[in-house]
Amino acid sequence: MSTVRGMAKQGKGKLFRAAFLAYAYIFAAACLIMITTMFFSFVLGGYTVFNTELGNREVANPITLFPIFIFGVPLPIFSTASLGDIFAGVWSIFILIFAITINGPKRSILGVLRRIRKINKFPFYDNNAFTVVTYFTIMIMVFSIMEFLQNQVGLPTGVPPDNTPIRAFTMLSIAPIVEELGFRVTLIGGVAFFVLLGRSNRSSSLKALWRPSTFLEEHSIHPSEYRSLMYLIIVVSGIFFGVAHLAYGTTWGIGKLPTATIAGILLGWIYFKQGFPAAVLLHWSFNFLSGSYVYFACALTASIDTCEQAAGRSLLVNYFETLVIITSILAVGMILLNRRMGRSTGSLEG
Repeated sequence: MSTVRGMAKQGKGKLFRAAFLAYAYIFAAACLIMITTMFFSFVLGGYTVFNTELGNREVANPITLFPIFIFGVPLPIFSTASLGDIFAGVWSIFILIFAITINGPKRSILGVLRRIRKINKFPFYDNNAFTVVTYFTIMIMVFSIMEFLQNQVGLPTGVPPDNTPIRAFTMLSIAPIVEELGFRVTLIGGVAFFVLLGRSNRSSSLKALWRPSTFLEEHSIHPSEYRSLMYLIIVVSGIFFGVAHLAYGTTWGIGKLPTATIAGILLGWIYFKQGFPAAVLLHWSFNFLSGSYVYFACALTASIDTCEQAAGRSLLVNYFETLVIITSILAVGMILLNRRMGRSTGSLEG
């Protein structure tokens, strides 16, 4: 009798593993489409700024002032550079970071796909592009639900600072770099740097600014020595990030505070565990990736007043939104299945 039960249990386990692998590869396909869509946004963004009538109106205009952040505090930067020059600069940084993320921090995209069958899990933490797609799509859905509920009870999110479309897109594109440096690297990375400073020389400690958790582990510092402190500073940096949207962005409403704070905490955690490129790319996804589709649709109308309406009618924007919804649902399922497979096999990674 026990033999029959054992065979039935084994057969059930094989069936579940087959279903898991099928789901994992469906999720992988959605992620690969999303990553391709991310790459395509570079083309759309560059085309919108440099090759459309809307972009030509503004590309030569100077951006005379923009803030950078140090320890969460804004510092004004005065500039004579044109909008086109600044956009080209940040675009180049993002394409480099994108290339870095699809190849690490532990495995390439192909390496992750090969490992699924071997370990009976989807190790998306091994590759930053998969990590970013997973959390970006989930958080887009979470924030959409939160903003809807907040609006119902009279807590409006507000709108970004008023700018012409191409200038607004450029300022959105600057934010992932200056804000990750100001809220994540100087705050979270700075704490990790001082923790390491007592164990290594200054140049080695500076490596913590790139990926704090890795270099803390490499210097054999036990998690108990820094975990509470790092978790605290991640939460504090997230709160600073949320408050900054109200303190320095007068067009945002009080409803922006909870979503920006949650985003800041998530970005801090991703920075701590996955590193600077992953945090920048995740922030980039909220700003540049989404903005490239919206402002491209706006540019096609050659109007500075109908971006929201143009985006609502755009098949490309609708495709992007549909892909995000589908991938977010699959991502939640994948996380749950990973946990189930981890309990089943007794091995939990990432």
